Amino acid sequence: MFMVTENHLRLVHRFTVNGGNDNYGIRWWEIIDATLKQLGFEKHETRQLLSILTYMRNSIHNNGVITQPDAKIKWRAQNYVFVKGYPSDGYTSEFLIVAIEAIADLMVEVAKHPAVLAVPDVENLGDRLGQVPTVQKP
Repeated sequence: MFMVTENHLRLVHRFTVNGGNDNYGIRWWEIIDATLKQLGFEKHETRQLLSILTYMRNSIHNNGVITQPDAKIKWRAQNYVFVKGYPSDGYTSEFLIVAIEAIADLMVEVAKHPAVLAVPDVENLGDRLGQVPTVQKP
């Protein structure tokens, strides 16, 4: 989930903020902040969720232990606490389902944004975004 989100936002950043130039070497949070600001989503509730998911992802890369500075992140009326040197826990499958839905909603909003649709070769999927594809029988 995180990898797809990260790649999507990196592409959006490249073509809406960075003039089509590669964004290699630009820190993840600089990309997130610049992209969400460019699209007018800087106050979107999913910004905090992206922080939570980043802490979770980074702890996976470090044997389940938080290596970033301590943080307390509030999302949807719940506080998520990360303490450097300790594992991240308390994240249930229910949390992940809600997180996936929230991220998917943000990605649809981003994909429908006029600045993204203005990028050459981007197809306007319009109302098809978020729909489950159906298989046509011959």
